[in-house]
Amino acid sequence: MSVTCDCGKEHPDWVPKDRLSKVAAQRKDAEAAAADLQAKVADLSAQLEASAALSDQVAKLTADRDRLTARAAIMQAGITDPEGIEVVEALWAARPEDARPPDGLTGWLTSPDELPRAVRAYLPSDAPTAPAADPAPADAPTEPAAAPAATAAPTNGHRPAGIQGVRSSQPASSGRMTDEQIRSLSPAEYRAWRDGGGVTAHKGVR
Repeated sequence: MSVTCDCGKEHPDWVPKDRLSKVAAQRKDAEAAAADLQAKVADLSAQLEASAALSDQVAKLTADRDRLTARAAIMQAGITDPEGIEVVEALWAARPEDARPPDGLTGWLTSPDELPRAVRAYLPSDAPTAPAADPAPADAPTEPAAAPAATAAPTNGHRPAGIQGVRSSQPASSGRMTDEQIRSLSPAEYRAWRDGGGVTAHKGVR
């Protein structure tokens, strides 16, 4: 662009003062905006670093919480040996998520059928297990057996006194006897009664 000054000479590529001032002002504003953006970038970078540090801290705290929760479950299951705790933690960590029971490590430790032999070796004999089925009802008590009938003492062929209407307090040879009492006597008793002079309560019967 060619401009003619007051002296009458032409000056090529000359920039008017007002235009130069405007460009200078725009450049100054741009530099100020760039400095402001750089300050914001520095502030955001600091915030990102702080956020990353906090995220790492949160992740560490979460891992510590999960580890302590798992260790508490292991000890509640009765495993207190340090080596056993490490074995259980390692095997549980290696177990796929889709192969873990819904109730987590506690449910795994109370399911002996699913535990590896290395874990079962550290479980105490009285370790808690899954609830067992209700026990079968006890059999009803049987009625006591009837007492055996008393066995009559041997009589050597003689009928004991007091049987079939004959009172044991009245000997065969004493006094009067009824016909029924006489019929109930054995032959030996009858002879003893007869030889003793026994009489019946009814005439004509001897």
